Amino acid sequence: MTTVMTIDDSAELLALAETMPDTPETVIALHTLRQGRCRAHIVGTLARYHALVIDNDEVLDEPGCYGDDPEAIWSILRDLPDWFAANMRESIAGQVGSLVERGWGEPVRDLGDPHFTLQRPAPLLSDPNVRVLTAADVALLDAASPKIR
Repeated sequence: MTTVMTIDDSAELLALAETMPDTPETVIALHTLRQGRCRAHIVGTLARYHALVIDNDEVLDEPGCYGDDPEAIWSILRDLPDWFAANMRESIAGQVGSLVERGWGEPVRDLGDPHFTLQRPAPLLSDPNVRVLTAADVALLDAASPKIR
């Protein structure tokens, strides 16, 4: 039986963020880990996990899955309540999907997930109603509704 550890301590979530690469696929996970607005479920250790599933406080029904072990990812997902889609690298999605189909007896569809990246600097646009956010805006953003955050 695979042991799954759930982490919700903000210091441990921050430490976990330090182990992840900064890529278009991890930007949301890194943000929620650093803000402490999620739970992380891992197989392995904080420093070296085989599977990591993050269920974000604002998007509980679409956990993010990281790691290279489809069976370990499934061992977390099968006990995670109320999700209908799981985000993960395309290279392991088919294997995890097969495990979900076999485990739950439900068909799985791969929807894909585009990640857009800038290939050149963004153009500077001027609008009197728009300004660049700064560190002084953190409290304002924290007080905003989850959809605006």
